[in-house]
Amino acid sequence: MNQPANTTVVNTAPNNQLEQLLNGLEQTENLAYTRIVGRTYGFETSNQLKRTIEKFKSDILSSESSKAKCTVDSLEKIVDRVICFSDHQYRIAKLDPKTMADVRKAVLAYDLNKNPNTYSKVYPCKVDFEKNSKAPTGDFLCKITDSGDGVLCIFATVIKEKVHKYSSMSSLMVNKQYFNCVFIPYNENFIEFLVTRDVNQKQIGRFFNKLETEFINIINIPGVKGKLEYVNFHKAIINYFKDKKSGRVPHAILSPDGNSRDAHLKDLQSKTYCARTQRVEDEEKKLTYICRSILIRWKYHNDKNHEVEMGIFPTRHDWENKECYDFYIKKPSDSLSLLNIIKDIISRS
Repeated sequence: MNQPANTTVVNTAPNNQLEQLLNGLEQTENLAYTRIVGRTYGFETSNQLKRTIEKFKSDILSSESSKAKCTVDSLEKIVDRVICFSDHQYRIAKLDPKTMADVRKAVLAYDLNKNPNTYSKVYPCKVDFEKNSKAPTGDFLCKITDSGDGVLCIFATVIKEKVHKYSSMSSLMVNKQYFNCVFIPYNENFIEFLVTRDVNQKQIGRFFNKLETEFINIINIPGVKGKLEYVNFHKAIINYFKDKKSGRVPHAILSPDGNSRDAHLKDLQSKTYCARTQRVEDEEKKLTYICRSILIRWKYHNDKNHEVEMGIFPTRHDWENKECYDFYIKKPSDSLSLLNIIKDIISRS
């Protein structure tokens, strides 16, 4: 129901919950996407993350009717979205309808309150390992939430990473925490595994494997692992490159059909450059170049100043073997446009 113009609305919430959400948002260090998502809920933003968070708090505590949408519940959705969808690598696993229904039922039935852990207790904040040096490594479920169009499972992934100290000859191992996710749509027969692109890209496969293993342990449905059929996106690369109606291509890597170097067509700064307008030739060897990696940008449907980005970048070895099981999406405008991109790339594969 719309609030009358003269109605006063006071937004209240437990202070510790509000502060924990604000602290978690600040720890993302993601100003750009915080501003984009925050505005959709009516929050004021700034050119600085710290100031933006102060404005969020002020809007929530405001008694102005114009800030009725600025609630703790809205803030919680913003924080989850920034953590889970701002810039992630994806793998898509198909399942038959019955198994998908079983998975949804198992996830919704799981009671995290009965199985809390060090990381779920502080989510969306990260654990301070200087204060909690005995915090375990591994993958830990932090939150299960119904997003309306599906169920989102948020995991803390904690690994030991080498950090150089004082010089390249001196290093030590420290705990490093990341947030990775699993999304189960209500009306689709696939599961989305999401790993943040903040991780070392050379170890991305390891993160996906750990995430899948922990998720399967949580749902505890025998035989699911053997039924997961991961989508191979190899065919989608050339399909997108040839489709001039599908977004703009600011970066493409073209590989020859013989022994020669790749050609990089790239301009990430221009708002108009598209690699589809370029042509690559080898006049000496007469080689044919084929697109093997692609980055596409589409303008937001409701804000032409921003673009969502999708990239498919297999190694040359994987591409030559016709294998490509990962892609990434950066800054989707909303959950519907994100789902449409995922369904589109699946259809082209």
